[in-house]
Amino acid sequence: MRKARLNLIFLPALVSAAERLHLDERFLRGEFEPSGRRDLLLSDVADRLNLGRFAGLREVKAIEGLDGDSVTTRYQQTWHGIPVWGEHIIVTTGGTGTIRRLGGTAVTGIHAEDFGDNRDLFMSAGAESFGTDGLISAGDALDAMKLHASLGYAEGESTQYSNEQSEMVVYAAKNTLTIAYAVNFFVDLNEGGQPSRPHYLVDARNSSILLQYDNLSATSATRINTNNTDIIRHNPLHFSRKPTNNNIGGRGMIEEHHRLLTTCTDPEEGTGPGGNEKTGKYEYGFDSPSLYVTCVGNVYTMENPWVRSVNLNQSTSGSTTYSYASPRNTFKAINGAYSPINDAHHFGTLVNDMYDAWFANSMPQLVMRVHYSNDFEGIFWDGNSVTCGDGKDTFYPLVSLDM
Repeated sequence: MRKARLNLIFLPALVSAAERLHLDERFLRGEFEPSGRRDLLLSDVADRLNLGRFAGLREVKAIEGLDGDSVTTRYQQTWHGIPVWGEHIIVTTGGTGTIRRLGGTAVTGIHAEDFGDNRDLFMSAGAESFGTDGLISAGDALDAMKLHASLGYAEGESTQYSNEQSEMVVYAAKNTLTIAYAVNFFVDLNEGGQPSRPHYLVDARNSSILLQYDNLSATSATRINTNNTDIIRHNPLHFSRKPTNNNIGGRGMIEEHHRLLTTCTDPEEGTGPGGNEKTGKYEYGFDSPSLYVTCVGNVYTMENPWVRSVNLNQSTSGSTTYSYASPRNTFKAINGAYSPINDAHHFGTLVNDMYDAWFANSMPQLVMRVHYSNDFEGIFWDGNSVTCGDGKDTFYPLVSLDM
């Protein structure tokens, strides 16, 4: 099957000022339908976006459709090779390269004068040659934001950082373009309990913060403006709470059953309890599917093509895959749950398997880290793995399927 690829296309500037386009709306209104045709080629769309001189579209990812005759590709908008932050074009093309669907946003007509106080970074409006004199480095921006994030913790508290990233970008906001750094990292106390994944857009001229938000375990956000800085406040996840009285809901306790295996007869089958006092206890390999694990000799390891599970054992760091010595894993009952690592491994496998089945596109192996810190009532994604706390008074261990 032929894939219609854009790779890097340079386009002429036909718009006098930078403007954000919502491409799905334009496509639906028929603005990309010359002579009433819907078989518009990808190159036709690119020519009509008028992104500006030295602008480009760089392929990020392409996924083949289930019909075997289409490809959906995400492109990052660039300018002078620098990513334009938050601007992506998503195109679904047929086997002949015709466009079936168009979406995303892009900034058109980028010129040096659109950069306001940053306009002197360019040699001339005609050549628009980009220079970096007077700009801070990516490392300087990262160090400044780590210091900023540390101010959110009490004096004397020790913090740890990981997954650090700092990249030069073009930031489009308030009708002005700014050369900035997109900075993000994961930070937590050494003993855990206060994880955060701050994201910043930092002015490359003076280190001022243009935008900041915490991208950790959030389902929605509200944008406010304080002192000319955009701040996105995330609403927390809403977990299934513990019952507030003695009438525990869900089905009752079941009789415990397990297979009396003494050697590894099936490398994919693991057993053991799951659930909590509210859902009731169930048994993997009996009234629930077996745990998809691997086995060498008599050592069972919680790893399969979709998921790898890690026991943090109340610490905050660790990457060793959890293993155990018999088909049945009972480690460990805590805070009203019978074996959180069994549930995390099983439900993580279901989720990744679902994506594989629905989109016919293998997802990266998911890392599930369980038993994080002490009495932590939350679950978060740090950019590399899902980390689950054991809860305390309000929540059971946060390992259910809807997490």
